[in-house]
Amino acid sequence: MTTRRLQSADERVLAAACAAAVLFGRDDRIALVATGADRRRFLHAMLSAHVAEVADNDVRRATLCDAQGRMTAVVELVHDADRIVLWCDRRDSIALVDALERFVITDDVAFALDEELALVSVVGPRALVCVAALGMPAPDEGRSQPWHLAGEPTVTGQTWLRHVRGIDEGARPWTLGSAAAPFASGPTLEEVRFSLARSGVPALVEALCAVGAEIGCHSAWDALRILAGEPILALDIADGSTPLEAGLRDAVAFDKGCYLGQEAIVMMAHRGQLRRHLCWVTPLAPGVLPAAGSELRDAMGKRAGTMGSGVLHADGSGRGLALVQRKRFARGAVLSAGDESDGASVCVLDTTIADAFSTLADGGG
Repeated sequence: MTTRRLQSADERVLAAACAAAVLFGRDDRIALVATGADRRRFLHAMLSAHVAEVADNDVRRATLCDAQGRMTAVVELVHDADRIVLWCDRRDSIALVDALERFVITDDVAFALDEELALVSVVGPRALVCVAALGMPAPDEGRSQPWHLAGEPTVTGQTWLRHVRGIDEGARPWTLGSAAAPFASGPTLEEVRFSLARSGVPALVEALCAVGAEIGCHSAWDALRILAGEPILALDIADGSTPLEAGLRDAVAFDKGCYLGQEAIVMMAHRGQLRRHLCWVTPLAPGVLPAAGSELRDAMGKRAGTMGSGVLHADGSGRGLALVQRKRFARGAVLSAGDESDGASVCVLDTTIADAFSTLADGGG
C-alpha cells in the first residue's frame, strides 16, 4: 500500500509511540545470514559500509549498489563471532541473495535466508525504560547487546538501539509542525530492536506488555517510518538513486577501498551536490496524496521529482516522502502529479537530508 489512511485505533497507537512505548513485529524484515571464513572480506568488497575490520557485536547500516552507484538493497548488518546477519526488506531479499551470489567465485562465503530469526521493535521515549524493567542491559547505538528473558532460559537474542528524528512539540506529535519550522523542538524517540528465535516472540511480547509497552500496528509503523525519513527502496527510491540522495550517508564509508558503485558515490560526495534528495511533502488538498511512483511537476510544468509513500489522517492532514530534483527544491514549493493521480498536489516541507547543501564527504567515515 503506497498511502496509509489511519483509523482512530491507528492514531491512538501513533500517539502512544510518541509519548510512551509501542512494540511492532517486524515481519517486513527478513534475516539473510552470511557464514564462511571470507564473509567479512567479501561483504566489505560488495557493500558501501566498512565491514572488514568491525568488531563482533557491531551494527552497521549498508547498501548494495550497482556499478553506477544506484541502490539495489538497504541492509542493517549485525556481527557476531561466527556469522553476519543482514536484516533486509523482505521484498528485496531474493534479489539481494542473487546479486551477492553472482560475485562468489572462490570465496568461502555462503548466504541463507533465515525465517526462524525474528525482529521486534519497541519505539518511544520509554523504550529503554521497558528494557530496564525486564532486567536487560541497556543497548548502545551501533552495538548489539546479548540478552536473555528472565524466567525464560530459551528466549535469548541480541538487542540494539536506534534514534528516530525528533518531532515538533508545538503541533500534534506526528504532524511535523509547519512548513516554516517542521522540526522546531521535539524529543528524540528511541527504537530498541530485539533479534531472537521466532519461537520466543510470544514470551517477549507478553513480557514487554507487562512493563508498559503497547502492541502496535502496520499503519502506525508506516507513519513513524515516514516521519523519520526512512525510505522503502521499492516505494520511495524506485528510480535508481544513490545512498546519499536517499539520506543514507551513515551507510557509506568514505575511508575504504573499492566496492560496487564507489566511483559514482565518491564523485557525487566530492562535488558536494546531489542531483535530487528525499523530502517530506504534505497534501495541498486535505486527504489527497499522489500515488507512489507518480511524476511530480512544478508550477511551470517542468519535471520536479517522483512521489513515494505517504500517510493520511482522518482530518485530511498527512505526510509523504518524495524524491525532488535539487534544481526544483524549495521549502513551500507546490508540486503537482499527473493524470494518474487525478492531479493531486503536494507542498514540500523540507529535505530529510541534513547535509544536502554541504560537502557530503566532510567527516565521512
